[in-house]
Amino acid sequence: MSLRAHHVLLFAALAVPLTLQAQGNGPPPCTAAVYRQLDFWIGSWRVTDSTGKHLGDNTITRAQGGCLVKEQWRSAGGSDGESMNFFNPSTRTWHQVWVDDSGFVLMFVGTAEPNAMVYRGSAGTGPRAQRHVLSLRLQPDGSVRQLWETWPAADSSAAARTVSFDGIYRRSK
Repeated sequence: MSLRAHHVLLFAALAVPLTLQAQGNGPPPCTAAVYRQLDFWIGSWRVTDSTGKHLGDNTITRAQGGCLVKEQWRSAGGSDGESMNFFNPSTRTWHQVWVDDSGFVLMFVGTAEPNAMVYRGSAGTGPRAQRHVLSLRLQPDGSVRQLWETWPAADSSAAARTVSFDGIYRRSK
């Protein structure tokens, strides 16, 4: 047997058990409880402000075998946006990437709290740099409140915070 043939057989002997182990042993990926921390947000929603004014509609679904939570937003004014939300087991943090039809992009890092997810991020550079906090909180009546606050990166005072969005999600009928 040639040295090359020996290496091929050795590789095959090592690779087959590893492949079988990856395919058959252990739970499927993304089934641990941590991947369910956004389950309260999954569904089809009508979104209003605190006075009941319709702001838009949002559909939140699971994808990629439960590894991804996808958001599809349509505002009452006709603009669209989507986000991808996922847990990174390497950093033990949640991430959201938001893109809308105007080209606006935000990237957040999140932390789960009981019945809530709080994302933090920043956008822009120099004097236009902004910090963002986006929270999703399950309410006692089953609705979800999304609060998005922004402020200049150079000013961390509470007075500098602006509410960019405050929506109440109620399940669509």
